[in-house]
Amino acid sequence: MIAEAAAGVRTEHDRGAPTASAFEMFAVLYMTAFVVDLMERWEDPLTNALFLAALIAVLATGVTRFGFLAFIVVSAGHVALVTFPDASNHSNLYLLCSPFIVSALLAPTHRSDGASDDERLVERLFPVLRVALSLTYICAGFHKLNADFLDPATSCAVGFFEGSRSAVGLGGFRLPSLVSVLVPIFVLAWELGGGILLWVPRFQGGVLLLCWVMHSVLAMKVFFDFSSMAFALMLAFVPSVHWSLLAARPAVRLGALHVRRLDLYVGANVLAGVAAGVFFWFHGYDKVFHKWQGLALNASFLVVVAPMISRGIGWAGVPIWGARPPSWSVALPVLLVAWALCPYLGLRTTGTFTMFSNLMTEGATSNHLLLRSNPLKIWSYQEDTVRILALDPRHARSPRHVLPGFLLPVVEFKKRLLRWEREGLTAMAGVFEYSGRRYETDDVVRNNPWRLEGRDLAMRLLGFRQIDDSGRAFKCRW
Repeated sequence: MIAEAAAGVRTEHDRGAPTASAFEMFAVLYMTAFVVDLMERWEDPLTNALFLAALIAVLATGVTRFGFLAFIVVSAGHVALVTFPDASNHSNLYLLCSPFIVSALLAPTHRSDGASDDERLVERLFPVLRVALSLTYICAGFHKLNADFLDPATSCAVGFFEGSRSAVGLGGFRLPSLVSVLVPIFVLAWELGGGILLWVPRFQGGVLLLCWVMHSVLAMKVFFDFSSMAFALMLAFVPSVHWSLLAARPAVRLGALHVRRLDLYVGANVLAGVAAGVFFWFHGYDKVFHKWQGLALNASFLVVVAPMISRGIGWAGVPIWGARPPSWSVALPVLLVAWALCPYLGLRTTGTFTMFSNLMTEGATSNHLLLRSNPLKIWSYQEDTVRILALDPRHARSPRHVLPGFLLPVVEFKKRLLRWEREGLTAMAGVFEYSGRRYETDDVVRNNPWRLEGRDLAMRLLGFRQIDDSGRAFKCRW
């Protein structure tokens, strides 16, 4: 079968049909994931347009190591310098993975066994990405090992499940109460259990199929940005025989033309994103439009991987680490786990793969089943808080950013004060309490206890969500 696939590659190449290597397929999906993320809300149209033009330029000139390297350096730099420390979970994963991809691209690849530079690069790079994706699932699942996530009355998983049912028109059907009990357990098993099973080659095929199904559903519920990143990293688990099939059929025939599957993937996602941007421009932001972006992502990814699922070859899996990565590659898994531990250490509570996990580490105790007494907590940023009693509604860009009635770590409050000042939100009235003192002002940006303080290291590195200590019904939060 491998020989047959290889013969197919030569035949299509001889006919002048386009080809695609494992390196190029991964590079295209990885770059597209970054652009797809920007097109969720189109908050900065100029930046979106520039990165979209850069992606098209890399594709038009051929995906080379240099072009991919340049795109990653600039895009990861944008995340680090512009969106960090308030970057999303998938953006932080992009930021963690990108330096190691850059290192692999810069390292010499020549060797005497006849393998191409692209093959050597893939052998060095893919094991690291396999570990990164599996650890992301494991850490996300570990965060969900808490009392509130497993409680059907408060679990984010149950809320997502009910929302998904309503989205497909099944919200009117009453389900047994047992379903609400099982849904959080299923999600926990998928992330924590599935992430662990990805280390066992013979289980990888089934786990990856489950991951694709789950991310496809999440993509239809706005989270197509994280799904696009996951789809790119999932390619690192593709065995060589399946890569041969993908290379054997890199294009689809549209009339007399051969169009590359990768070009269709980029085109579908870009067109959906641009259409969303035009929609937002004329009608304002509406997340309902994201269903079409999720559909474009799911359908185009199926087009890319269709050759390897249509030939019926068994999925043998691949060693999780392999023998090719250089020793320094172990730094990525170490950094990733350290990043995920931040909430338990008393550091940031957002962007650390805690997405919709119900995890609460603020205060002396946690709701985590294994770390209830917060034994790992070293820093006290989560406890140094401001209580927001009232605030001009202009401060909130979305419902999840509403602050009155919540506590907010001082570090995060200072960050938001600077942002509001930068955005020109003057004469914004507010009432808040800090250290036993009540502050009431007509301009919270210019009249607060930290007005003359600069931006310190904590403000440059940390991000926190609001804290609810009211005892009211728990609401699922990011």
